[in-house]
Formats: sequence, structure tokens, C-alpha cells
Amino acid sequence: VPKYSFDELLSLSSSFESFNAISHYDLNEYLSEAILLAHIVDDAFQADIQRTFNTLSINHQLQYEYQRGPVKLLSRCRAKATQDYRFETFPVSACILDMNRCQFIFDDIKHLLN
Repeated sequence: VPKYSFDELLSLSSSFESFNAISHYDLNEYLSEAILLAHIVDDAFQADIQRTFNTLSINHQLQYEYQRGPVKLLSRCRAKATQDYRFETFPVSACILDMNRCQFIFDDIKHLLN
């Protein structure tokens, strides 16, 4: 939840012609907190994903390789927010849902579709 409302930041932006409080808060404050949280929860996220797929593997005899991914870089998140989500409502940084990442490699398409 943002600390400041869109309207609060808009009124602040109106006071300073060269300062966009909405963009500053969204891309510097809100996004930085989200990245920090992504790092804090990454071990738990990875463990939960592995546990879920291990259960599926046992029940459906899936064969796969799990690979942990890095937390998305702050610079990449900023680029994604300003390019891919620029028309979304405030805070646009909240649209970035893939900060914590991993991948699964399956032997073939048959195993993936199971």
C-alpha cells in the first residue's frame, strides 16, 4: 500500500514545476521498498515453489530440473515500469509481479504438458 495517495503527490507536484512527486515516489520509494521485500522473501518463495512442484512431481511423475533465479534488478524494474506499465494506474511499480524468479526445465514437451 503506498504511503501517499495519488492526490497528495499530485498536489505536491503542482507546487514544483520541475519535480514530479508521483513519478519520484513510484519509481524510487515504492519500487525500492518492493525490491527490498522481494529480497527478504526470496528464500521462502523459492522453498514454496520447490515444495509445490515436488508434490506435483510425486503425484504426476513429473521429471524436471528446478533452477533458482535472481531477484529482478532495480534498474530492470524501473525500465519495465516506465515502458510496459506506463499507462497503468498509480503506483505503476505495483504491476511488476515477477521480481522473484525461478525456472523449470522439462525433458520434453510431454513432461511439461503433464
